[in-house]
This record gives sequence, C-alpha cells and structure tokens, in this order.
Amino acid sequence: MNIGHQIKLARIRKGMTINELAGEDYTKSHISKIENNKTRPSYETLQNISDKLGIQVSEFFDEVDHEWTKNAIDKVNMHLNKLKIPKKIFEEIYININKLTYTKDSIKLLYLMLNHYSLNNEPSKVKKTQEKIDYIIFYIDDESVTLDCKILSSNLFFSERKYNEAYNFLNEIKKSYSVQLEKYTSLHQLFLLQYLVAVINIGKEDEFSSIYKEIYNQSIQTENFSKFTRATIILLSYYKLTRRERKYNEYKEELRYINQWIPKSEYQVELILSYGTEPFRNQTLRNLERYKEVISILKNEKQLGVYLGLIHLEYAYINKDYQKVIDSFSDFMIPREFMYCVVDRISLFQRSLILPFSHLAMGNKKKAKIAFNTLLEDVKDIKSHPILEGLLIECSILND
Repeated sequence: MNIGHQIKLARIRKGMTINELAGEDYTKSHISKIENNKTRPSYETLQNISDKLGIQVSEFFDEVDHEWTKNAIDKVNMHLNKLKIPKKIFEEIYININKLTYTKDSIKLLYLMLNHYSLNNEPSKVKKTQEKIDYIIFYIDDESVTLDCKILSSNLFFSERKYNEAYNFLNEIKKSYSVQLEKYTSLHQLFLLQYLVAVINIGKEDEFSSIYKEIYNQSIQTENFSKFTRATIILLSYYKLTRRERKYNEYKEELRYINQWIPKSEYQVELILSYGTEPFRNQTLRNLERYKEVISILKNEKQLGVYLGLIHLEYAYINKDYQKVIDSFSDFMIPREFMYCVVDRISLFQRSLILPFSHLAMGNKKKAKIAFNTLLEDVKDIKSHPILEGLLIECSILND
C-alpha cells in the first residue's frame, strides 16, 4: 500500500504545490515525508489532507474496493442472520483482504474472521487478520470503534454454537477493556447484554441477577432502555420455560412497567401469553380467548407476519383442529440456526411441539415420534441445558 504516492498523485491532479497542501497546518518537510512514505500520517492528518484535496480518505488506499467491500459485508451479514457463515466466504475475503475499506464495518467483518480462524486453529490467518485490523484501527484512531466491533464479534461464537468460547471471549473483554467499558456507557450496555446471553447459554444462573441490574443502571444513565427491555424478555422467557412462576412474575412486572412507558405490540403479546399458556399444556377456553386477542393485536403488524402464522397454528391446536396444524405446519417454523440465545431456540422448539402432539392426538404415534425427533435434532447440542432437560422429560410420551 502506497498512501504517500496516492496523496502526491491527488495533489498533482488538483494542481497544488506541497506548500499549498501544507498550508498553516503542516510544514513542507512533513508533507514531503508523507508523500515519500518516510512517515505514516494519522487518520486525522489524512482527513485534513483529503478535505484540502476535495476527495475521500479512502482514495489514498490504492487497493481498496468500495463495491467489493460492500458486497462482502452484505454477504456475511446475510449468513450471520442465519447463524452460519460458510467457510468459503471467509476464505474469499481473506484472499482479497487488502480490498477492504478503512471503515468500522470492515473492522467488524475482520473481527468475525479473527474469531473464525481462532476457532479453527489457523494461527497464520489469525496473525494476518489481526495485522489488518491493527492497520485500519491506526487510521480510524477511535477506541470506541474497536471496542464496539470486538463486542459484536462474539456473535461468531454464538453462530457456531460455541457457547463456552463466547463466555470466555466476553470475560476477556471484561478484564482487558474495563476502563473503556466504563467510559463508553452505550457500549457497556451492549457488552452486558451479550454477556447475559453468554451466561444464559451455559446456564450460569448465579450471574443473571447482577448482570440484569447492571444493564438497568446503564440504561438509566443513557436513557436508552432497549437493551434492558431485551434482557427483561429473555429472563422472562427463561423462567417461563423452566416453570418457575415466582421468578417469572418478577420479570413480568418489569415488562408491564416498560409497556406502560413504551407500548409495543410484542410486549403486549408477551404479557397476554403469560405463564401456563403453552398450547400443548393448556387447551382451555380461556386460553383460546387469549390467542384470539393476540391474533387481533398482530393482524396489522406486517413485520410480525411469520410470528402471526405460528400464533394461528397454536390457536388451531388449542381448538383441537389437529389436522390444520399438520397440514399448515411448514419447515420454516422448525428451529434452525438463526438464534443467538438458547432461550430463543428452546422457546421455538417448545412452540413447535404442537406438530408432534397433533400427530399423537390423531392417533399416529410413528409420525409423532418422527416429528419430535426432527425438532430435537436442532437442539441436541444443548440437551443437557437446564431449560431443556425438564421439557424433554415432559415430552417423553412422544419418544416411547
């Protein structure tokens, strides 16, 4: 990479002398050293020079390809949402690593790659990726960007279902970046939510309460309660799944309070479909009315369309319309690799049990067992998790 040469070319194209480019900000000698690559300019200096030349900073990096970078980032994000990034995508980016733009999004991508190569024990690629990260960070010169990207890169461990590794990685951030976390409150909130997901994923219940309180305290400081609300819903679901009504009610009251101040359809639905409303456990008329109310709330919520489809099926199950459940239940409703938290994974697994239980109600034990084992396949890596253990005992009738 020849940044100095690119600056010189841009200056000549602009018809400026070294003295004119230096202006009152720099000496002629300093600009000359930069153009001859005898000194490396800071990002602030590059920004200043680019402003004088009327171009973008990225134009100084001769191998950078904006379009290629955008496509690479879009491709990774698409697969990350499904929680499975194919190895070949990382390899393609690694081969073309110098095409990446000097931006925050590129650093995020590189941290995902770094974690991928760490997991796969590829030290030479870890080294080269880290060098690229360090180089871009030098020019961006913003420690908050580094911390933000590093925290978010823990999603790679979640996507690979390496829950212990995610916990250890976030613990290392907690130790190494304690000062920065205190300094950047919004990033501290982000970290705490990721950390809560990590401890839930490995079942460390003794840490739930203290992390939750920390998220609340950080939310008070920033007056941004989005992370606190997400934490509330996760823990609400956790205690609903583990059938601990007293603890569940504690978080339900928190959500009720949040919904008073920031009313949202999804919060209202969580409050209506409260403890003990699971269709395969409760086919009462009262539960049927609850689901009618939820359908009425969600019918105009376009972004919750898939969720509404599942609600309709649950309604059919409670109404004992088992054939409709069997006919309408589609593959996209079966748990797949697209959730970071085991609470979300197991919650969808539990809700999908209406399919095998419908087969069982129709007298087809063989199909019930096949459907149950299909669902079970996607959560087999967490069969020993405290949430799932009790649920599997309850479902033993499906596997007899």
